[in-house]
Amino acid sequence: MYDINLVMSTLKIFDAIFVLGKDDERLNFIEQWFALSCVWTFGGSLSLFEGEDYKRAFSKFFLTEFKGIIKLGKTVFDCFIDDKTNEFAEWGDMMTETPFDSSKQSITSVVVDTSETTAFSYFMKKLIAIE
Repeated sequence: MYDINLVMSTLKIFDAIFVLGKDDERLNFIEQWFALSCVWTFGGSLSLFEGEDYKRAFSKFFLTEFKGIIKLGKTVFDCFIDDKTNEFAEWGDMMTETPFDSSKQSITSVVVDTSETTAFSYFMKKLIAIE
């Protein structure tokens, strides 16, 4: 991937998630918002391959190099910044419980939220909203 693509992707994600409201209080947290954009640009597509967990390795690198920016979760991918509080929260806080009645539904017809699907849904909704 060309460097300019990484820059543009980072800025597009940042543009989608960092929206100033009536007050400029979010400017005090701009470093955290930008860090979250970088995490998902550079590491969001990483996965487990041939026994190596590249997402976990990236998280360890990021937490070592950028100490104190992201303070929640086991990895940098476990959290997001709550729009209302400007504080880090875990994706699990955003997940909804999936109702399931085995007498009326097949298990194959149910989509169950996970932290990963919640994260990708969050970013997709944010990115679609700015287009």
